[in-house]
Order: sequence, then C-alpha cells, then structure tokens
Amino acid sequence: MIAHHAHVAAIISGSGTLPPTVWVDDVPRVLDMSLERLPATSDLNQVTGRSAAALLLALLGRRFYEGHTAGPCGLPGGYPIFAGMGRVDLRLPSSLSREAAVQLNLDAEGHDGVVRDSAGSVRLHDDVLQSLRHHDCSRCSPQILDDLVSCISPLLCLRRQLMMLR
Repeated sequence: MIAHHAHVAAIISGSGTLPPTVWVDDVPRVLDMSLERLPATSDLNQVTGRSAAALLLALLGRRFYEGHTAGPCGLPGGYPIFAGMGRVDLRLPSSLSREAAVQLNLDAEGHDGVVRDSAGSVRLHDDVLQSLRHHDCSRCSPQILDDLVSCISPLLCLRRQLMMLR
C-alpha cells in the first residue's frame, strides 16, 4: 500500500474521497472505503506506537520489521518497507517504480493542506490560506517551512475558531 496521512484521514472520516491504492499479488487495487474504517480514537495511536516501536527495534538491530512507515529515506508519505540491522529498504510492488510511488504521495499531500512546489518548498494550499484570511488569521506566509514562526499564531487562531464550531 502507498498511503499518505491524507489517505488515513479520509479513511477515518469515511469520506471516501481519497482511497489509497493497495497491491494484491502485484496487482493494484483501489481500496473500497465503504468497507474500511479506522478508529478516530486513541486505539489508532496505540497501533501507530506499536508499529513505531517495532521499527525502532529493527533499526537498532534487535529484530526485523516488515510493514508500512511514514517518510522512509526522507520520502513524502508512507511506503511498505523492510527494516533491520540499521537499514530501511523500500518494498514496492514490482509493477511500481519508486518515482511513481512518490508521485502517488505527492498527489495526496494537497488534501492535507500543504503542497510542495517545484523547488521542493512546502507551502500552504491556497484553500488553507483563504480559510486563514476568512477567519482573520492571515499573517501566515504561504511558504511555511521558511517562515514557520509567523505561521504558528495564525494557525492556532484558526484551530481555536474551528474547534468552537463543533
């Protein structure tokens, strides 16, 4: 499976708007999100924590780990991997190139409110900037990694306003 955080959020919400692609016997299939749902509870954090612990043990050379992880080798999104003895290797289906796998995650990242430009800078998506302006939290620069400090206050402002809508 190639999956970005945006895919996980869509599965949790049940929106069905962004199904991840999974490979079964090297054949790509789009996950039927009407059949799958992830919990929006601490249960998901426990699964994530256990997976992270297993991966760390593999990186320390204490065991091997075959699974899925976010950002291996500095790549955007999540990928199937094999880890052990301090190494992490991608375990992509033979029908999927590394470049195509990365592109799947880059295509999904806009659904998370950020986009990566051709220079590699991560910027807030235009919809996010519009929301910040609409909620009078507009001091945030679109280029968030170069100007993160100026973004913290406006993003917290927007978060407070959105939480009041619940």
